[in-house]
Amino acid sequence: MYIILPDMKARERNNKWSSIVGILRQEIACGDFKKGDRFITIEEISRRFNVSDIVGRRVLQELAKEGSVINKPRCGSIIARSTHVKEIPVFLPEKFCEDIAATPLLIFKIISSIQQEARNYGLQVKFISNCELLSNPEQVILVLYDLFNDIRDIINNSASTIIFVHSPKKINNFHTVRHGLFEGAYLATKHLIEKGYRKIGFIGGLFYDWYIARFQGYLEALKEYGLGIDINFIKQTSDYDKEENCNAFQELLQMKDRPDAVMCANDNRAIHILEYCSKKGIKVPEEIGICGFDNIPEGEFTNPGLTTVDTRLDEVGKNAVVLAMKIMEKEVQGIQDIVIKPVVVIRRST
Repeated sequence: MYIILPDMKARERNNKWSSIVGILRQEIACGDFKKGDRFITIEEISRRFNVSDIVGRRVLQELAKEGSVINKPRCGSIIARSTHVKEIPVFLPEKFCEDIAATPLLIFKIISSIQQEARNYGLQVKFISNCELLSNPEQVILVLYDLFNDIRDIINNSASTIIFVHSPKKINNFHTVRHGLFEGAYLATKHLIEKGYRKIGFIGGLFYDWYIARFQGYLEALKEYGLGIDINFIKQTSDYDKEENCNAFQELLQMKDRPDAVMCANDNRAIHILEYCSKKGIKVPEEIGICGFDNIPEGEFTNPGLTTVDTRLDEVGKNAVVLAMKIMEKEVQGIQDIVIKPVVVIRRST
């Protein structure tokens, strides 16, 4: 029997370049360099930290990858951004500011991605509440869309630049980083059609911001593929009301010419329906296909696993920080509306 020992020298090299990147990133963030300044060379890194040219080259590659420096042929490395900004404010209600772990999972994921990307820029995330939002000097602030109506008056009287994060739609006069809800539902419905389903129902909210675009995406896919739209296949239900969702699904099953698949506006509805099918002995996907939306963790462990749409929450937070940095650097002209491309996650329910 052969035992493969870890390459200790390789591990040591990895630790070295990683720690050097952290040190230099912090120096950039603290203002030791200005945008456009010449950065230290591979040779200078090697001498200063007593490492090889290979490690020095890796350090510069990592700093360039995260956007701290730009590597230019014959010119060396140049500082890519100003470094006087040390904090990026994120508005949250006071109860969440006090205990960030108490936020809903979806919001927590977005906040985590904001924090991760902020670290790449050498920034600290500062959570602020209502009073701080109004009293803050002119700066760029990230605001979760769900709070828009609660703080509309405060925002209108704030001197800050607002970026709405995790938004279902474009908001006039404000920067937005939002989910591709229309495209996600369109792609999911298209997937069902390409799997051979032809009578596809829809269960979900029809009049709430978060679901209107999903319903429109569903309709667009049916239209594009020349499939008829049967209004009886469309059911309006509450998000978390299991009984209501199951009753709507039962109504579809009782139709003489019933659907052979159902597109659900979110995973909660789809999971309720999968549980109903399991209880009633309805085989999925053999008798009916089920598709959800949001890619919540529970969907991976249903029986069968739930086909769904991933709105890529990590990319929402990441792009919000990148946009904030570009605005701070005066690299943005006009109001920006960034739409994150969704991905269909195919499992055994379709």
